[in-house]
Amino acid sequence: MFNIINGGIYTRHPATFFMERKHGFDRYVLLIIKSESLLTIQERKWMISPNNALLITPHTPYSYYNPNGQYIDDWLHFECEKEDLSCFDEKSHNTPFALSNPVLLTTYFQQLLYENNYAPFQLRKSHTDNLFHIIADHLMYDFHNPAVTPYSPYLYPLQKLRMEMQAAPQNAGNAKEAADKIGISLSYFQHLYKKFFDISYQKDLIQMKISNAKELLRTTSLSVEQIAYSCGYSQPVHFFRQFQNITGMSPGRYRNTP
Repeated sequence: MFNIINGGIYTRHPATFFMERKHGFDRYVLLIIKSESLLTIQERKWMISPNNALLITPHTPYSYYNPNGQYIDDWLHFECEKEDLSCFDEKSHNTPFALSNPVLLTTYFQQLLYENNYAPFQLRKSHTDNLFHIIADHLMYDFHNPAVTPYSPYLYPLQKLRMEMQAAPQNAGNAKEAADKIGISLSYFQHLYKKFFDISYQKDLIQMKISNAKELLRTTSLSVEQIAYSCGYSQPVHFFRQFQNITGMSPGRYRNTP
């Protein structure tokens, strides 16, 4: 069980900020560091770039600050039994490591703090424990896979966009509209989308529409034309053609195939 004492997200400190605990702290400290930082952990020093994680164990001497300006982080102070901390590889203790998706982790931090403060008392412990393990899983994945795609500020917005597409592909716009929504050029959007998801935006959207159509064909009595319109096709003939190309059969035959 994890006992969350307190924490914060996007906590900003002025350029004069300097944290030092010469004799360590009596609790665990988990940091998502969002600015340049000079760390000293047990006399070992690191100068790190933004978007690193650090788990500091109790009674470990440490200090950190940003020698080049404002220091920013997400942070948690927590307590747990030593055996509960097995979700973290011991080699990751007191050692900073790079993150592939710090924005996602900030989201989990925020939800964890919300559950810790406002969830019904009967649910609080189970919810915070579950969220803490999710955070630990993401952290340990990055710790053991340092060759993962380097952090990009567009990764989380693109993941969010793609989840919205999966939920309602009929409402998704074309690639130019999607790029405008993210706030980047069309060519850069197409490059990043293919890089992150290993498929082009247009092909991914078509596959999502056809996947939605297949579910509607299996589970509803809507006509093929109604399904075409509900999946975002203005012309049923265009839907028929794409469905045939992807599945190898017509929508009607797919519906009637056991």
